[in-house]
Amino acid sequence: MTPIFKKQLMFALPIFLIILGLMLAVFEIDQSLREKTIIHNFKNDTKHIAEHIQNHLVGVNSDVLFLAAQKKALGTLCYQHEDKLSSGLSAEYLKFMELNPQYIQLRLIDLMGQEVVRVDRIQDQVIATPYEALQDKSGRYYFKEAEHITPGTVYQSLFDLNIEQGVIERPFKPTIRFLSPVVDELNKTVGFVALNLDASRLLNELEIFAKNSKGDVYWVNRNGYYFMSPDESQNWGFMFGKTAWSLASEFADVWRNLPNIDAQGDLLDNSVFYQLEVLNSQTPMSAEQFNYHQLPNQGADMPWYVVGRLNLNDLPDLVWWQHYWPLVFSALLALVLLFLLRLTSRLVTTVSELSRRESALVESQNAVMQSQTRFKELFEAVPVGLMIINQHGQVESSNQQIKQLLNLSLPSRPDEQLTNLVKELFKFALHQTLEDFFAAPKRVEVLRDNPFVCSCDGDIQKFFEVIIDPLSYGQEQLAIVVMRDVTSGLQIEDQLRQSQKMEAIGQLTGGIAHDFNNMLGIVMGNLELLKLNSEQDEKQLTRIDNMMTALKNAASLTQKLLGISRKKTLKIETIDVSLLMNEVLEMLHRTIKHRIQIHYQSGSDLPLIRVDASELLNALINLAVNAKDAMPDGGSIFIKTERVYLDEAYVNSIAESIPEGEYLKIEVEDTGSGIPPEIIDKVLEPFYTTKEIGKGTGLGLAMVYGFIKQSNGHMHIYSEVGKGTNIHIYLPVVEDGSLKTLSATPSTQSLIHLAGKKVLVVDDEIHLASILKDYLLLDGMECDLAFTGDQAWLNLTQKSYDLVISDIVMPGKIDGIKLAELILTLKHPMPVILCSGFSSDLLVKQHLMNGDILFIKKPYSRDIVQQTVLKAFKCLGANHAS
Repeated sequence: MTPIFKKQLMFALPIFLIILGLMLAVFEIDQSLREKTIIHNFKNDTKHIAEHIQNHLVGVNSDVLFLAAQKKALGTLCYQHEDKLSSGLSAEYLKFMELNPQYIQLRLIDLMGQEVVRVDRIQDQVIATPYEALQDKSGRYYFKEAEHITPGTVYQSLFDLNIEQGVIERPFKPTIRFLSPVVDELNKTVGFVALNLDASRLLNELEIFAKNSKGDVYWVNRNGYYFMSPDESQNWGFMFGKTAWSLASEFADVWRNLPNIDAQGDLLDNSVFYQLEVLNSQTPMSAEQFNYHQLPNQGADMPWYVVGRLNLNDLPDLVWWQHYWPLVFSALLALVLLFLLRLTSRLVTTVSELSRRESALVESQNAVMQSQTRFKELFEAVPVGLMIINQHGQVESSNQQIKQLLNLSLPSRPDEQLTNLVKELFKFALHQTLEDFFAAPKRVEVLRDNPFVCSCDGDIQKFFEVIIDPLSYGQEQLAIVVMRDVTSGLQIEDQLRQSQKMEAIGQLTGGIAHDFNNMLGIVMGNLELLKLNSEQDEKQLTRIDNMMTALKNAASLTQKLLGISRKKTLKIETIDVSLLMNEVLEMLHRTIKHRIQIHYQSGSDLPLIRVDASELLNALINLAVNAKDAMPDGGSIFIKTERVYLDEAYVNSIAESIPEGEYLKIEVEDTGSGIPPEIIDKVLEPFYTTKEIGKGTGLGLAMVYGFIKQSNGHMHIYSEVGKGTNIHIYLPVVEDGSLKTLSATPSTQSLIHLAGKKVLVVDDEIHLASILKDYLLLDGMECDLAFTGDQAWLNLTQKSYDLVISDIVMPGKIDGIKLAELILTLKHPMPVILCSGFSSDLLVKQHLMNGDILFIKKPYSRDIVQQTVLKAFKCLGANHAS
C-alpha cells in the first residue's frame, strides 16, 4: 500500500462511518414517515370511496324528487286515459333516460300499483313500453313500503341484484329502487315516480379506485355482506345463499370491534390498520367519534360500511431496506473505494473528460443541424400556409403550401406578393399598422364567420382563416402567420343551408297539398255525380266540364307543390332514355324555333333508369324552355347524355346524400345571358323568378329539383354571366330491368259481380264519405257510413260486410291502419282498401302502411274506385290503383 493511498484511506474512512450512521438514522425516520404517509393516504382513499357513494345517492335523490314534482306526471295520473298526456310524458321520460345512462328503468305508478308510463333501458337502447305491456306492481315489497312515506321524501329499497321473473338477471345488474310520491294541489298523494338505479358503473369506478389503493377496501351492508371486496367472486354472496361470504365471517374480530374504530382508525397487532366509514341517513348520537357520511334516504339494508384494511407488513415501501441494507452498505463502501481510486487517476480522467466534451460538442452541433432540417421539413409538411414576418413587415420565411394556396408560381414574384399580402392582411385583421401590433403584441384570429378574402392570380377569390401569433427571440420581434383555406367548407355550408331551406318549404307545401286534395275530392266528386244525374242539357254539361277542367288545373298545381315537397306520387318504371330523348327532341323542334339551334349528343351504351317517364320529359322540356327564355336574340341549346361514375370524393363534396356509383348524366347547356352569382343560390326556391309578371310562376326549376331529389338523383347548376348556363342531372342506373307495365280496365261483366256487395265506408270527412257511398250505390252495392275508426269497429262486431274502405288519418284511438290490423284478427276477415291524401310510397317508406294493402289516393274518381274495388274482389288484374 503506497503512502498516498494510505493517506487517502485514513481520510475517507471516518467520513464513510459518519455517512453510514446518518443513513441508518435516515432509514429509521423514513420508515416512520412512510408509514404515516401511507396510512394517511389510505384513510383518504377509504373516505373518498364513501364520499363517492354518498354523492352518487344524493344526485339520484335529487333526480327522483325532480321527476315527482313534474306537472305532467300529476296531469297524467289525474287523466290516465288522455293519450296525448301519456305520450308527452313518455317522450320526456325517454329524453331523461337518454341523458342519464346510470338508470335502467323509469316508471309512473298510480295508487293502485298499476304502471301508467314506463321507460326501460335494454342493451343500451331506451324503449317506451306500450300501454298493453304495462304491469301491476301493487304486490312488490317496495311499493307496499313506499305507500307510507310522506310527500317530498324518497323511499330507497334494498341494494341487491335485479330479479326478472324470479331469476337473477345476467349479466348482474346491482339495483336500487327509489320511489317518491306525486301529490296534487292539496298535497295529497295520487301516485309515485319509481326510478331504478343500475349501480354497475358506480361499482366499477369504486373497484378501479380500490385496486389502486395500498390496502383492501370492503363495502358491506348492515349484516356485513359484500357489495364490493378484493375477491370479486364473493360479492353478492348473500343473493345465492352464501352467508359465509361476509366481513362478519371472514374478519369476525374486526366486525365485533367496528363500534370501537374511531375517526382516526385502529391499528391491530401493530401491523394491520383498519379504517371505518359509516353511511346512513340517521345521524347517531356518537357521530363525532367516527367517520360518518349522511345519506338522503334510509335504505332497508342500512347502515352501510366502507371498511379499509391495510397490512403494513405486506408493504414493500416499508420493509425493503431491512432486507437489502447489507447491499446498500456494500454499495456505499464500493462508492468510497471508487472515489479513492479516482483520486489516483485524476489526470487521466481530466484528459478523458476533455476528449468527451469535444465529442459531445460535435454531437451537439450535428443535433442542431438535424433539428434545423427537421424544422424545415415540418414547416413544409404542415397542411396550412405558414409565414414568419419581422417587425418591418418583411417575410423572412414561408412554406410551399402558402404559395400554392395563393397561386404564387413565378419565382421572382412570391416574396414581393407575400409582402403586399401581409400589409393587406394586417389592415383587415387588426385595423392598425405593423408598428402598433409589435408595440403591444397579442394573438389575433380571423375566423370563418368573417374570413380574409384574397383574389388569387386576380381571378379566383378564396376565403381564409388566419391566426397571427407574436414571437420573441431576445430583442428580435417576429410574428408567425397561419392561413387555412376554408373556401370549399363555406361553399358546402351554403349548400347545406339551401338544402335545409328546401326541406322546410317542402314540409309546408306537402301539408297544404294534402288538405287541398281533400277539398278538391269533395268538389270533383259532387261534379262527377251531378254530371251523371244531369239531363242531356248541353249548356249545363258544358259548364260542368269547364268546372272539371278548372279543378284539374288546381290538381295540377297541387302536383307541382307535391313535386317541390318530394311527396308527389311518381309512376316509377324502367325506361330507355334514348327513346325518351327522341320524344323530347321532337317536342322541342316543334315548340322552339325562334333562332334557336338544338344539338343532341348521345353517349354509347346508355344504361336503363327507373323514373317517372312523363315527369322526366316535363323536366327536360322545362329546362329547355328556360334556356330559350335566356336567349331572346337566339343561340344554341346543347343536350348530352352519357354514363358516368360519381366517386367518393365527389359525393362527399356536395350537400345532398347520394351513394357512390354509376349514374346517367343528362346535361342541358345554353349560350344565354347566364345567372348572376348573387342569385344562383335562389333559383331553386319555389316562387322565385326573374321573369316579368304573368310570364312565370317561379315553380319550374323548383319542380325539376324536387322531382330529381324524389328520384334519388342529384342536380347541379353551373353558370357564368354573359356565357351561359349548364345544368347537370344525375340519375341512378338500373343494370337489370324490364321496360313496361300494363293496367287493367274494368269490364261490364266484371261490374255485375259488385251488385249486392255490402261495403262499410269509414272517413271523418262526411262529404267525401257521402260521395264514395254514391259511387258504390251506382254499381249496385249496399253501403254503410262510419265517421271514426271506433264507430267502424263497433259496426264490424255487430254486422257482416264484404269490404271495408277506410281513410287513414282519423280522430280517436283507431285510425285506418289500426282498423285494417284489427280486421285481420277477425275469424272471417274481409278485404280492406285504405285512402289518403299522401302517396302510398311515402306511407310505406315511413313504416305506416304495409306495401301489399290496396290503396286509393285522394282526390279519386269513380273509375279509380271501381278498379280498386274490383281488384279487392279479385275481379280485375293484379295492377295497383294509384
